[in-house]
Amino acid sequence: MSRSIVQARALVDGLIQGGVRWLVISPGSRSAPLVYAAAQAEAAGRLECLVRIDERVAGFVAIGLTWANAGTVALVCTSGTAAANYHPAVLEASHSALPLVVLTADRPPELQGVGANQTTDQVGLYAGAVRASFDPQIEQGAKAWRAAGRQAALAALGLRSAWPGPVHINTQFREPLVPETDWYQGSAWPEEADAGAQVCGQSSSWRGQGGQLEALELARGPNTLVVAGAGAGPAARTLAEQAGWPLLAEPESGSWGGPMAITAGRLLVGQPPGLDIWLGQEIERLVIYGRPVLTRPITAIATGGRLEVIGVHSGGGPWFDQGRAAQLLAGSIEVPGEATAGENAWLKSWRAAGLRAWAAVEQHLAAKPLSGPLVAAAVTRALSTDPLVVSSSSAVRDLDLTPPTGGSIYALRGLAGIDGTVSAATGLALGLGRPVTALLGDLALLHDCGGLAVGSLERVADLRLVVLNDQGGSIFEALEVGREGLRPVFERYFATPQNLDLTALATSFGADHHLAGSLPELEVLLAGTWSGRQIIELRLERSIRHDLEKRLRQAAARALANEK
Repeated sequence: MSRSIVQARALVDGLIQGGVRWLVISPGSRSAPLVYAAAQAEAAGRLECLVRIDERVAGFVAIGLTWANAGTVALVCTSGTAAANYHPAVLEASHSALPLVVLTADRPPELQGVGANQTTDQVGLYAGAVRASFDPQIEQGAKAWRAAGRQAALAALGLRSAWPGPVHINTQFREPLVPETDWYQGSAWPEEADAGAQVCGQSSSWRGQGGQLEALELARGPNTLVVAGAGAGPAARTLAEQAGWPLLAEPESGSWGGPMAITAGRLLVGQPPGLDIWLGQEIERLVIYGRPVLTRPITAIATGGRLEVIGVHSGGGPWFDQGRAAQLLAGSIEVPGEATAGENAWLKSWRAAGLRAWAAVEQHLAAKPLSGPLVAAAVTRALSTDPLVVSSSSAVRDLDLTPPTGGSIYALRGLAGIDGTVSAATGLALGLGRPVTALLGDLALLHDCGGLAVGSLERVADLRLVVLNDQGGSIFEALEVGREGLRPVFERYFATPQNLDLTALATSFGADHHLAGSLPELEVLLAGTWSGRQIIELRLERSIRHDLEKRLRQAAARALANEK
């Protein structure tokens, strides 16, 4: 066999030893040695391979696979701009602590710096976004390449650092890049693939348990609110239920649901219009897990200086402490004894206020055309505990207002981009081996409609997309750029209106399309059986978003004031 084939097979073998079980490939010439090695490993039952033409799509499919607890997932592409198209997914994986190994094929040293076709400097391409970089040398033998693969897979898991994330392997290959014609059928997978692969192959330990911070015991007494943001995991919910404290959990936090979760919590924290006394004012202590990114009032009161703020961080990596508000840092929290009468009353008041706030939201929106929060609530009711992927921007904020269901919610909140939603949901469905639903806006679908493209020889995921089509970027209606005095510039440069024909788009990608004109129609569609790809479109009026948060706060404030 050629040297390139030997090296590629050793590298893939090392990845398998390090626990890699999925490999997502985008076609190219220079990466051919890796492709042949991957194909042989799949034929031997060592790997599962997926093929995606678009590298950006492939990167987010890989992220979806990590969501499915598939361990470390590897990517393979050719040289040049192909490698650059992985960058969005690499950044998301870095900020979300997801284990990814990126294999970029490269030209040999003699073709570097001389203007050779499809050749650029790929060493260090992802800079500080990766946990580690490997550059196995073209003169090195199979042993060194196997070690690079194994070390990269383990580094991505964060088993030593407690900080999972992406790892880059840049591989230089000389021609010939293909094996002998009978190699694929006649050559067995190398015997070096040992029991090391069984140690972490299907383990969920990549989530980075066991950081270096110590446990902290908190006394009972102060009015305490537990907050779970992006990356929190289930620990926040566990603490809230053990201590009997109200829980404000974002949908994608991993703690959304349970008896302590407060509905529409973000409407209760900041001062509602017209109320001089409100629950948020009575908070004395915040225990914050992960990175809260959906609730501005939480950031405001945490940084206001009057509260005791405790940050909990159980893994490695950068510290989440927006505003540098935490006075105490802990790896975990312990609370002695049973909840006091005062704590029980505190929890009861938050539960009741949350239910009244959501009832006010429903009443306010009931007389309007279709709206995001009511659609999100209908979707979660229909899914129960089934997996739901939600896009960043408006969709996740809609979901954040609804009654927590405890379902499995996934979102690209590491950097909160709208790109890659369709592809990540596809990867999740394939990794779980079960149907997945995604709730997303029309621009999120447009940004990643290429994720619907699947080769005729590839498995098709069972994926249902519920699309909130308000013909543009409705999130900006709720931001400062949506103020009345700025409207002349707003429509073209921020709202970016579009006239996407979702029926034609679905047909071109071989997906089914359904238009739901009301919540009852949506509920019927969600209750029906389905397979393959399905798009359920809901046409919303974007103008509803304008000042929606303010109007919902006013509605909740009136409900709370009447109760008093």
